[in-house]
Amino acid sequence: MSASIHKLNSPSQVSNNQYKLLIKQITGCLNEELSVLVGRMFDGADDMLFQLAENADSNEDQNQYFDTMRMLRVERKNIGQNFAANLKTYLQPPNNDSEQANPLLDDELSLVDQDEMEELVAISTMHSKAMNLYGEAVNHLEARVEFLSMKSTTIFDKNALAPKNICESFKDTLIEIELSTNNKLVLYKLFDQEVIMHLAPLYTKLNQLFIDQGILPQIKLGESFAREHSQPQPQQPQGPAATQQETNDNDALYTQNSVYDPRQTATFHNSQHYNSNSPSGGEHNNLQGNGQQGSTGYGGQYGGGQAPQQPSGTPGTGSQSSAYGNGTYASGSPNTMQQQVEHVVSQFISGELTASGPGIPASFTTASSQPASPGTQYYDRRDVMKALSSLQYNVAQSSSPIEQVNAADFKRALLADMGSRSGGAITKQVNQVDEKTIDFIEMLFDAIVDDSSISEAVTNLLLRLQIPVIKVAMLDKDFFVDGEHPCRTTLNLIAHLGRGLISRDDDLFNKLNQVVENLLNDFDVDITSFENAATHLENIEQNELLQSVEKERHTQKSVLQTHAREVVLAELQYQVMNKTLPKMAQKLLLKHWSTLMFHYYIKLGKSSDEWQESVNTVTQLVRLLQPVQSSQAHHFLTSEKDQLLDTIHKTLLQTRQNPVEIETEINNIFLIFNEMIENSAFSPAALAKEESYFVSVDETADDSDIMTPDELDAPAIDFPEAEINPLQEQAEKAREKIAKLPASVRPGVWFKVHNGDSNVARRAKLSVIIMEEAKLIFVDRIGVKVIEKDADVFNAELDSESSQVISDHSAFDHALGLVITSLSTAT
Repeated sequence: MSASIHKLNSPSQVSNNQYKLLIKQITGCLNEELSVLVGRMFDGADDMLFQLAENADSNEDQNQYFDTMRMLRVERKNIGQNFAANLKTYLQPPNNDSEQANPLLDDELSLVDQDEMEELVAISTMHSKAMNLYGEAVNHLEARVEFLSMKSTTIFDKNALAPKNICESFKDTLIEIELSTNNKLVLYKLFDQEVIMHLAPLYTKLNQLFIDQGILPQIKLGESFAREHSQPQPQQPQGPAATQQETNDNDALYTQNSVYDPRQTATFHNSQHYNSNSPSGGEHNNLQGNGQQGSTGYGGQYGGGQAPQQPSGTPGTGSQSSAYGNGTYASGSPNTMQQQVEHVVSQFISGELTASGPGIPASFTTASSQPASPGTQYYDRRDVMKALSSLQYNVAQSSSPIEQVNAADFKRALLADMGSRSGGAITKQVNQVDEKTIDFIEMLFDAIVDDSSISEAVTNLLLRLQIPVIKVAMLDKDFFVDGEHPCRTTLNLIAHLGRGLISRDDDLFNKLNQVVENLLNDFDVDITSFENAATHLENIEQNELLQSVEKERHTQKSVLQTHAREVVLAELQYQVMNKTLPKMAQKLLLKHWSTLMFHYYIKLGKSSDEWQESVNTVTQLVRLLQPVQSSQAHHFLTSEKDQLLDTIHKTLLQTRQNPVEIETEINNIFLIFNEMIENSAFSPAALAKEESYFVSVDETADDSDIMTPDELDAPAIDFPEAEINPLQEQAEKAREKIAKLPASVRPGVWFKVHNGDSNVARRAKLSVIIMEEAKLIFVDRIGVKVIEKDADVFNAELDSESSQVISDHSAFDHALGLVITSLSTAT
């Protein structure tokens, strides 16, 4: 089963339903990706407009910026909705008449006024920049849309999703809002920085939607685009050092340190949407042509393994066998991946394909063409369903955890139950299709048991549902092909919600257990029971998310603020190391100025001019406070002190600190400086007392003491070595540690974290990476900090597998892929 299975063979294969589904998926993808980016843009608008207002040349301009800021806060929701609506208009079929009616539209540039000209230039610049960045992906998308338009007359224009239309949609959104041209240009700049510059994932996902429908899968993004948009940046080649995640906050701490935003990863469905880019869910993601497995799906690859055994005498054996052998299906096989999965599963269950080997149930060795033993009678499907319901009732009444699946014991119990209904004698057998269905589901649950990403407690919950799942597989032919089937969704949600569960005493475990108990008690043959269970689980998921988001953000804020204080303290300690600091000067420096540095670091970061200026101010202040030991030092003090004190004074008064205290401490420094100048041995007055232009005869030096030029030694010139800042050196070493981590180690990923040799590994989520300290902060499922790790230590634990990544794949799809692979490669 290779990548070639996606090939679009005939126009009839693009049905209206497929088209409608594709349009729905495209709209959903646009909404999901652009909502995050536009939200980030609005979050940054306040800061930019406030900065512009502070630097405005006139009160009129300043008021205009403030009015725009207030307007955006009020109109934010409407702007977002109108932007989405404008963009959606491009997803309508093209109107050729309207295009012909405006043939000169692109030539009307000279007819617009100056303001509109500036807007058009801004839009054109954004579009050009986007095409330079994503041109290849956009061109592939247009090719796929154009190809589809040959199959359907209702497809939208091939340029509909181009960056230019995204820019135009935003421009049209601002038409109804009263804004000056300058303020519109400010918003265009923000839109460029926060939206246009981050469209790579959108175009990757849009192309993938078409590929998943079998539309031109053979064209692929070149290496340069993949390297630039899906790999870490060159200067930070690996791991979280290259994948620092931004939140909707503009705090520098959240951009300089890798931080997971708990508001953006939300549900199981969202995690599966991003699963192809996930470090933890990629080992079973897509069907590849190299015999490897992937997780959306279904890992059964025939190109890289041995072909399934084809029973002799089956019609079409030759072509089918050769098709499997080279990794593709014969002509006429189903086209979509879901249909192929259904096709493969149905062939194994019906007996068209056989398999044998270790771990393969004996039922799969029997072909459909193999005649049954004379006189063999089979139980009716209704008898099997009744027996399954009876066994399901027994499971519901038992509170004992189910540790493992035993297919043989289960089938004996099933036969015993059916025999008891017919007088106690087992005179019939389960027919081949039902037996293979049971065995197939048992293999699925075996794979779930072996899935290390699922905790033991959650595995036991899932195992209690194996009988209901067998019944669903017998009742619903779409079970294996429908990725959104409520039964599959239920299993996936339970596994997903239980990633962080470590105890059966957890309140979440009790909620999940109640869902399972309700299913065992209520489900008979109506799939509605699973629909209700999936809805209930989604509600649990939302409630859990609401509870954990604020708690985790509070944890992150606390961790990062603690780090900020440590950075400021370390900087101050470095500045005063081996220096004299008068007691009267300590409060200004260690309280008021350190508070200013703390906020600069949080809001702007260490790379900002403000932070660097605050450090330079400390350096200069400490230098001036040192004892005067030369005339140069005296001159430096007298010439620099007033300007320095004025700078410190004005800067601190802009903060929210007590102005009276600030005035007092500034005055203390002023008094210290004056005292140092008055007592200086290098003041003009002190030097004047020591100088004399007249020397007595008695004091004249003896000629014998006078050295000739030849006797004089050359002056020793000491060139001081360049000083290495230990803080910078420490930060560089920390980043080297971070760079050694695997790419899978990034905020938002769950791990089983080593918690001591005598303790069980703790399930925890990486929430923050402190880059300057190479420190990893892990939280539990409700967002509370539970473990802190050094990057080198954690890297060693990953190498030794004492710590492991918890894959966030679909539990059902992962297991299904393993089962299909196991059957297809069995000999």
